[in-house]
Amino acid sequence: MSSVPPPLPTAPAEVPYAKLSALERIMGVFTGPKETFADIVRVPGWIVPIIALTVLTLVMSGIMYKKVDWQGFLEKQFSQSPRWEQASDAQKAQQMNVAMKIIPFQLAIGGLLGPVIVAVIIGAVYLFGFNVFLSAGIKFKTALSITAHALLVGLVSTPLVISIVLLKPAGEVNPEHLIASNVGEFLSNEAPKWLLTLTGALDIFTIWCLVLLAIGFAAANPKKISKAGAYGVVFGIWAVYVFVKVAWAAI
Repeated sequence: MSSVPPPLPTAPAEVPYAKLSALERIMGVFTGPKETFADIVRVPGWIVPIIALTVLTLVMSGIMYKKVDWQGFLEKQFSQSPRWEQASDAQKAQQMNVAMKIIPFQLAIGGLLGPVIVAVIIGAVYLFGFNVFLSAGIKFKTALSITAHALLVGLVSTPLVISIVLLKPAGEVNPEHLIASNVGEFLSNEAPKWLLTLTGALDIFTIWCLVLLAIGFAAANPKKISKAGAYGVVFGIWAVYVFVKVAWAAI
């Protein structure tokens, strides 16, 4: 009676590991995005970039609260509504009082939750786009990690905005026009609203972020996502979003 030899031990599955640290990834987004996003896809991680963006956004929110003439800004916004003109002085005062009390909470909540909410929404939209149109099979954690690192463009744009705001006297900061990074900033405020919306979307930092998103998602599944396909999906979805905004402004 022959004995059956015991089965050979199987080799343990190779566990993916990150070659870059969290700080190296942040730097690599700007210096070597292709290699950096390949590492991010290998071992997804989104917490560190979101924390960095959150801290910076909170700093900016605090500065904006002190520098902007919020009462003047709100009066200008309210005056665009026909209901504001029809309201009595007492009603206007009450509405303004409520709005002024809400502003600090909006800035605080926006600074604290804004970055993660934006990353989740953009990541989910592009996850849907790539998985539906290109059958990429990307997981949400990977999409969120790519998006969080692409949003690190904010580490360049936000300090620039903060510098500009700090240089201006208190009360002379317009929260709708902080930095001339898009075509709309060079048009007159009397231009049609749809045109201001369209040209406002042509922003250098937005386009930079979109390019990083395309590089990141192309690295997520190179077999299914070509370079052209990545740019097509990223800029295509963005174009639809801009079209809806412009159409709404025109209406």
